[in-house]
Order: sequence, then structure tokens, then C-alpha cells
Amino acid sequence: MVLPYTYTEEVLATIEMLGRDESTRGVRVVVIDLSEAILDEGFGAAGLEQALETIERWGAEAILAGVSPLNEPVIDGLDSQHMVTRKDLPDAIATAFQITEAQRHAL
Repeated sequence: MVLPYTYTEEVLATIEMLGRDESTRGVRVVVIDLSEAILDEGFGAAGLEQALETIERWGAEAILAGVSPLNEPVIDGLDSQHMVTRKDLPDAIATAFQITEAQRHAL
């Protein structure tokens, strides 16, 4: 699943809605595209961290894509231990497929 991150409120609402959907349990990897995001170290960081925690509760992996130099300090300050970052969206999507394939073979 690829989730564009434009506004913190929008992403949190989307994640909340997806969390109520039974089919979300089948999602193994969520790519969060930050290429259009401007995150502050307060609300933006807290919102992103909340989104990452929710994804982790689903049992899915999170990959952050398109982290700009402006957002790097915010990303570096996050508490998530299982977060993967990739330079751009195509690389993040390729990584998501690799993670999913590895999980399939581990079962």
C-alpha cells in the first residue's frame, strides 16, 4: 500500500479509516510518500509517529519514501525502531515487494 503524506490530519484520518477495515489485516507493507510533505518537529512529527505506530499494530512494515533534507531532522528524531527509509518512491515500492516476498517465504 502506498500512502501519500500531504497533510498530517489527512494521513491520520486515512490510517484510522483503514484500521477499521477488515481487509487491512492483509497489508504487509505501507509506503508513506513524504515527497510533498513539510513536517515540523511538533505536530508533524507526532502525527507521523502515530501513523507509524498504527501501521506497526496492524503487523505491517512501514517504509518512508522521498524524505527531503528539510524533513531529515524530524525523521531522525522519531522513536520508531522498525522504520525503513528510501530515497524515492520507486525504490520504496521495490523494497516493499522484497519485504512482502520475504515474509511469504518465511511462512
